[in-house]
Amino acid sequence: MSGNALLRFDAREHCPLASARFTPLTRGTLAFPGRALVLRGVDLHIHRRVSWPLAAVLVLPALAGLTTAATAAEPVPPTAVEDFSYPGAAQILAGQNITLKSGDGHIVLADCASGSGLVQLYSRAANPSEVCFKITGPTGYLALEIPQVYNIKGDDHAIKATLNTAGTVSSVDINKNAWTPVGEGSATSDATLLELNATGGTAAPAATNAYPAIGTVTVGRPGHPGSRACSATLVATQWVLTAASCFAADPNQPTTVPAGPPATATTAAFGNHTLAVTGLVPRTDRDVVLARLASPIADITPATIGAAATAGQSLKTGGTGRTATDWLSATAHAGDATVGAVAATSLTLTPTAGTVCKGDTGGPSFTAGSNGAIAVSGVHSLSGQAGCLSESSTLTTVTDARVDDLGSWVSANTPRGQWSSSDYNGDGHGDIGMAYRHGDGSIGFFTSVTDGGGNFGPFIGGYSVPAGNWDWNSMKLFAGDFNGDGRTDLGMMYRHSDGSITMHTGLADANGLIQTITGAGYTVPASGNWDWNAFQIFAGDYNGDGRTDLALAYHHTDGSIGFYTSVTDAGGNFGPFAGGYLVPANAGWDWNSMKLFAGDFNGDGRADIGMMYRHGDGSITMHTGLADANGLIQTITGAGYTVPASGNWDWNAFQIFAGDYNGDGRTDVAMVYRHTDGSIGFFTSVTDGGGNFGPFTGGYSVPAGSWDWNSMKLFAGDFNGDGRTDIGMMYRHGDGSITMHTGLADANGLIQTITGAGYTVPAAGNWDWNAFQLH
Repeated sequence: MSGNALLRFDAREHCPLASARFTPLTRGTLAFPGRALVLRGVDLHIHRRVSWPLAAVLVLPALAGLTTAATAAEPVPPTAVEDFSYPGAAQILAGQNITLKSGDGHIVLADCASGSGLVQLYSRAANPSEVCFKITGPTGYLALEIPQVYNIKGDDHAIKATLNTAGTVSSVDINKNAWTPVGEGSATSDATLLELNATGGTAAPAATNAYPAIGTVTVGRPGHPGSRACSATLVATQWVLTAASCFAADPNQPTTVPAGPPATATTAAFGNHTLAVTGLVPRTDRDVVLARLASPIADITPATIGAAATAGQSLKTGGTGRTATDWLSATAHAGDATVGAVAATSLTLTPTAGTVCKGDTGGPSFTAGSNGAIAVSGVHSLSGQAGCLSESSTLTTVTDARVDDLGSWVSANTPRGQWSSSDYNGDGHGDIGMAYRHGDGSIGFFTSVTDGGGNFGPFIGGYSVPAGNWDWNSMKLFAGDFNGDGRTDLGMMYRHSDGSITMHTGLADANGLIQTITGAGYTVPASGNWDWNAFQIFAGDYNGDGRTDLALAYHHTDGSIGFYTSVTDAGGNFGPFAGGYLVPANAGWDWNSMKLFAGDFNGDGRADIGMMYRHGDGSITMHTGLADANGLIQTITGAGYTVPASGNWDWNAFQIFAGDYNGDGRTDVAMVYRHTDGSIGFFTSVTDGGGNFGPFTGGYSVPAGSWDWNSMKLFAGDFNGDGRTDIGMMYRHGDGSITMHTGLADANGLIQTITGAGYTVPAAGNWDWNAFQLH
């Protein structure tokens, strides 16, 4: 109410503007947006909305100035998950009699006098009757409710308006830069505007991000019911660290998020990359989750896990959420904060510059390095949001989940060479498992774990099968993370005496030791008549759910070759084999001319099948069979490199090992070749974005006469945890001792000098070289 406006009423009559009842009071106040009425002698109770014209309506495109009077500070900070509710909606309703509900932040209320390029409309209910919006991106969405709309003018976007006309909801295309009559402007019935959808706009040039490893995770369709957004940090090429509360049914219950694919379609945006989130690995003790991306981001350096924060320390607070003046942030923003209390799983901060607002939950508290590098100490969970756009709180406290103590957990759950790396203890470094058949027929399962330099320690025993229980020749063993807990387990196909075959799983404990191997998986019935010598098996996460599955290539009696997949459940148990690609019998494929291997060759988060095929003229072609969303292998194509016949490669003189040797998020293949002069070379073929293999490039070479080819057992894994697959080797010396060796890969994926700094089994150990398998 302005200074010359006066509200008069009689206590015995109804207020002309509202139904009210009055109770004598000494003094009372009635607050309206931006002003207050002081009432003497009455208590006014209003039962329906009163619409008051305001001299000035807050309609700036940046949404600046939407503030309300401060209320008492909340004792506990609320969540700062972005819910896409329109900032300052209550104030706008009171000022203009229009309801702005939610949106993606790209369609905002604007001052109609602010210039051209606006979406304009007229409503008999709005005050003033002209209402304008600015579309700030190539697309936009806004849910709103404006009654009695009768004319809408578009801008350069393609705009659809959803209206309710006499109870019928319909969509109307709005003319570009011209008026479109709606409601009573084109018919006799009033129309209420419910939604604006904009597409086809021109994207603004990408803004420079000072901290490119900080991005946004969006759950659902922005602005639509149930949608949310949080900030996130890239911590591996295909993994982001964020708040579990962003995915919880109730953000105040963040530890209830299940592992596996998100319940609602989710995307992650970092710079010009927008990728689907395919899996979640949550913590159960704090508001933290790892989210797996559909494909790696190779051009952004991931953040590292930082040191523990201490009280009084200054940290940066990063995020992509709201600020003091803006609903959307073009890039990641960062402020300064002082660390307060540090608890076992959390820490508190008080911002000294900048704010932590809606949408910043999931963002990092960090220390900054050079060139945008960051080391993360905490993940934002709760924030008082004082000073944030349209917030009335005076509480400044921010509560973070600590992550400084989660380095091993992050490393264990973000492997980039995971298709061949065996990380039994989940510390982010590849280890090696061994199954050993003792002289008495008992079978032991042992693990050698690596240190930070990729060197192997002694073998420690886990599960042991008593003598006489299992037939060594009826076991096919393989390794993978079958239950998705970040630790490699051991799988087994066991052929029973009646010809049936059962799938078994032995899970690893926190020390990397294999526990009891159980047979709760699928059993191939004896009537299936599977030929034990007619198939090969390859472990990998074929359906991209974060758990390792098993693929099988089967050579049928008619000469056809089928590719089958058995996927695992949350307990690590294997299901039935489902058929994918089938090579017809008349295709002419020679079973003995195939070398098969598994890996995620195109970087889509699903393991595929690779093949080297030797043709009749001696040439060798690299092939790839990609997996679909169900984990089934599709058509195997030969678009990769071909070794010409003139290369004269000896088919029996090399071994191949799949892994991500250059750390780009796509699996490559390494080859160890024994030349005719006795020298041994290590070569790598890297893949492109389509999963096709390039030429083999040479790395380390062992001079002739140095190593005995038959005294080497080779395997692959990321043994030093740098995100690149390496080559490991057990070498048997002439005296019977056995030494563990490691050859690390460089940034180009080439194997470097192989060193023998690992554990040595003494000759007195009397290990039988032919009595064990490595996995």
